[in-house]
Amino acid sequence: MDVEALILFMDIRGFTRWSSDTEVFAHLHEFVGSFMDLAREVFRNDFVKCLGDGAMIVHRLDGDAPICAGDVLGSALTTVRITNARFMDLCTEFAGRVGHQTELELGWGIVRGTVKPFRDDFVGANINKCARLCDVARPYGIVIDADDFPAPPTNQPEVFVWQTRRLTGVPDDVRVWVTKEIASKFVARERLRETPEVHVAGVCIDTGHNAGPRVMIAHRTRHRRLFPGLWEGCGGQLARAERFATGVERHFRLEMGLEVRTIEDMHCFYEIREPDEAFIPGIRFLCERVGTVEPMSHNHDEVRWATMGELANMPADQFVGHFRDEAIVLVKRWLARGPSPRGKTSAKKHLGR
Repeated sequence: MDVEALILFMDIRGFTRWSSDTEVFAHLHEFVGSFMDLAREVFRNDFVKCLGDGAMIVHRLDGDAPICAGDVLGSALTTVRITNARFMDLCTEFAGRVGHQTELELGWGIVRGTVKPFRDDFVGANINKCARLCDVARPYGIVIDADDFPAPPTNQPEVFVWQTRRLTGVPDDVRVWVTKEIASKFVARERLRETPEVHVAGVCIDTGHNAGPRVMIAHRTRHRRLFPGLWEGCGGQLARAERFATGVERHFRLEMGLEVRTIEDMHCFYEIREPDEAFIPGIRFLCERVGTVEPMSHNHDEVRWATMGELANMPADQFVGHFRDEAIVLVKRWLARGPSPRGKTSAKKHLGR
């Protein structure tokens, strides 16, 4: 019977060349034995299969309880950090005792899914996939299946980057989160689908108010890792093979419950630059509210409509990036243009208000 599990593969990077040294070879059995003891101790409640200079770990997930992918991944990454620290101590102790440099690191693959118990082992497509992910964790670091864990790992000391990889023996491209050591390593074009992270965002206006166009602004909750307690519009990462306008409309629909129409020729560019974070380019569009549904978001503690006067009077540093100024510029451009080229809303009637 198939079981739901978290699968991890780990492998010692640099082991083959290091172990070929004569001085090391005499103590190799002892080092590998200590490494396997370490793995069994850290993962003592899980299935551990030793694989020479690596190991496969299968952690059964409770099939009756709802699974929170973020919690599962967070717990796994904590254990990975513990293992890495213990392994570093093992290398330091071995180098001091034997008198040979032992600068080794661990590579990791992490997958979540079903596996099939087979005798005293586990088999299945997810086992094979995890082994392939671990293989590309070079020079060292962590590779996580992004289909199993769609949200980027948050509140973690590691910096993760989204990539699309081609894996040996896996027919389709695989979307993954990788640590920065792996992301910065050169990979041949045939093995990597270069899909840089691009953000899209919208400045949504409500044109049906007597006071003139109003702009939707949303206040980020204070527990958010990035830009806590600041005002913004709506947006996020562009999906693969997705048009800019489609991405904007998707983010408003999913996060705010709001239908919008993107005015594609009204846009500006922006950048997301944060310490220890990858640079992210973005494009912000003006868009119009469709219908009368009021926006609502679980990721914000307040969502409201602001008139142009209210927006201009709010301090710019209370907004994410240059949102306030960019929103004002886009709306003014729209007002100055007159009738919408798509024929749905005339900006001219709002001039002079």
